[in-house]
Amino acid sequence: MPTSIPTTELFRPGAVRVTGELSDRLLLNYDRLERDDYRPPTASPSEMATFYRGTTDNIGWPGDFVGRVILSLVHLDRVTGRTPQYLDRILEHLPGQFNRKGYMGGEADGLDEQQLAGNGWLVAGLVSHWKWTGEQRSLEMALRITEGLYLRLGGKVSTYPIRPEDHAIGGEQAGTILGRIGQWNLSSDIGCVFLGLEGIVRAAVETGREDVKGLVEEMFGVFATIDVIALSAQLHSSLTGARMFLHYHEAFGRPEMLEASRRIYGLFRTLGITENYANYNWFNRPSWTEPCAIVDALLLAMALHRQTGDPSYLDDAHHIYFNAICYAQKPHGGFGCDQCVGSEATFLEKTVFDVPWCCNMRGSIGLSGVVDHIYLRRGEDLDIAWYFDSRAELEFPSGRLVVSQTTHYPEEGHIVLTIAESTLPGERQIRFFIPPWVDPGKVDLRVDGHQVPAPVHKGYVGVRRAWKPGDEIRLTFPVAIRTESTMNSRSLPGHFTYRHGPLILGTHISLASKKREDLRLTGPARYHAPVPDGIDLYPVNDTYRLTEQEALHDRKKILFR
Repeated sequence: MPTSIPTTELFRPGAVRVTGELSDRLLLNYDRLERDDYRPPTASPSEMATFYRGTTDNIGWPGDFVGRVILSLVHLDRVTGRTPQYLDRILEHLPGQFNRKGYMGGEADGLDEQQLAGNGWLVAGLVSHWKWTGEQRSLEMALRITEGLYLRLGGKVSTYPIRPEDHAIGGEQAGTILGRIGQWNLSSDIGCVFLGLEGIVRAAVETGREDVKGLVEEMFGVFATIDVIALSAQLHSSLTGARMFLHYHEAFGRPEMLEASRRIYGLFRTLGITENYANYNWFNRPSWTEPCAIVDALLLAMALHRQTGDPSYLDDAHHIYFNAICYAQKPHGGFGCDQCVGSEATFLEKTVFDVPWCCNMRGSIGLSGVVDHIYLRRGEDLDIAWYFDSRAELEFPSGRLVVSQTTHYPEEGHIVLTIAESTLPGERQIRFFIPPWVDPGKVDLRVDGHQVPAPVHKGYVGVRRAWKPGDEIRLTFPVAIRTESTMNSRSLPGHFTYRHGPLILGTHISLASKKREDLRLTGPARYHAPVPDGIDLYPVNDTYRLTEQEALHDRKKILFR
């Protein structure tokens, strides 16, 4: 039976510091969010209001831009230790942007789902800032929005239109209001009212207020009845709803919400995924990918793994990160929308290079979410779910463990974990994730140079002992090229991807059908097809290493037949 007690839990925020590529990506994204278009002005009130409204591409989403910025800067501060330059100024002037009832936007007579969505990001950012810094003013602003905007929804959520004919099909990357049904102003981002759960659920979990919890329960009653496929619902909205209901379940024990979250993730995995693990923007409409939804899928997969212990979710998370998140991050540190590979296209290429009104900020949350999930607490034991160069100071109920990790993953299956400090009494188990594409018979695990048994159980291998400073664990497993058929049931039939471990491989030019044995390893995760073709295959996740001109014109073939 589903339970409210997760299989594993996160350690305290800020416990892990990464180096290497993941750190580079975080700091590059941080730099993007402190460039001119994210700096609040110090001049006139009209200029200040324009900033809080967001870019011209984001008009009609009150609270959305500034809420996402606050949320991102808090997360980046937490995982990097670098203090945001402009966050205090943003928060200082924020109350002047609220209307008389205490939230962003107009005091409309109806229910505008974009206003409900946008203010949700602002509540989420403010609650996160309060949790990280302890600044009471942030919690007070979050509750002011919750009371002024969201609690008036009580008893009205059930009127949200859920018939496909009620929603117009249209819209660009930044959604717009396309029509009105009853008291609801409906967005081209179909179902975006559920983006508001990002704030509403956080307010419910952190305060325990029964009136806010009642609103979450009421919204779930509607969410659980929606056919997201028939509705052509937005993936970002659908996956956010699933994430936040799962978060609510973890706090208060609602198994129905766990099952609904698994259902939505399953629909993404079979009908909304692209062949590089990104997403359609809407179900049934493969127009472009959206990093906001890629991050949602990543976070949801990791949370489902924590909740259920199912290793397939963690394997998905690895693939989403290395092939969708990493491809979507551009050389300037921001994130862009790309082509939906598999629906018709066999090439990866950009559609929108930079999305300053939402995706640049959501990318921060995806990158920092991976940092948070590298090390997981399983009671008094430790699970290592990701492999990145890092140092972690981990607090357990009975003591403390400080570890450092070095790795060559994902190019090679080589991981070294060193115990720097341990006050844990008695024996404790440390487990390492073994992806399903690894031959379990070839996993090698050694402690202080001595080989130990390494049977793979539920996606992990582990060793239990009393740990002391200086202990070293070495894990190795083979990483080789393989092929995988397409994942989305609506993708081009008869096609496949080349993969090296979790890395999808691509090439700039068409590759005639090749057998795997024809491909020769020439470098880390790089292969060469011999003459007459002379084709090279390499990971698609290197976009951020290109120049901006190179990235603007980058085009990689990843589907073959």
